[in-house]
Amino acid sequence: MQPRDLRPDPSRVRGKLRLWRQKCKGAGGEVERSAALTVPYLLKCLQQCDESTHIGIRDAFALALAYGNLHRRRELTDLLVKHMKIVPTQLIVTTATPDTDRQAKGSTEFIADREDLQLVARARAWFAVLKRLGADGPDQPVFRVLTVKGNLANRTLATKRGGSA
Repeated sequence: MQPRDLRPDPSRVRGKLRLWRQKCKGAGGEVERSAALTVPYLLKCLQQCDESTHIGIRDAFALALAYGNLHRRRELTDLLVKHMKIVPTQLIVTTATPDTDRQAKGSTEFIADREDLQLVARARAWFAVLKRLGADGPDQPVFRVLTVKGNLANRTLATKRGGSA
């Protein structure tokens, strides 16, 4: 134990601890970052989707698109049909309000199809489902809530994001 007047100044260490606590959820918490999703793990997730059902088609497309363009969940849920164009070898996606865009101008991305993800085929399958359900209008969301039977869920009582019931 050193005498008080000979001890080193602890302010630098306390400052670094303060920064660490800001990045972590409480003492011993995890850093707030998305977990890295590798292609082998994504392919295992895609194999779990039953693409013979509307729900499986939607989920497989959402997984492939989220990986292909590194979308966050919020960005996926905000996509409208008019923000997406399917061409033979890629998707053209305009993210209207990305989290990192402070001026909210959005950005357009060209997402190349990959043989293992089959993004274009999955997009076509999901848009065909939306057309059968009558939910393919340009101002309609791309990803919809479905009932267990694969029909559109009644959303008349749903709250808007950030709103209360």
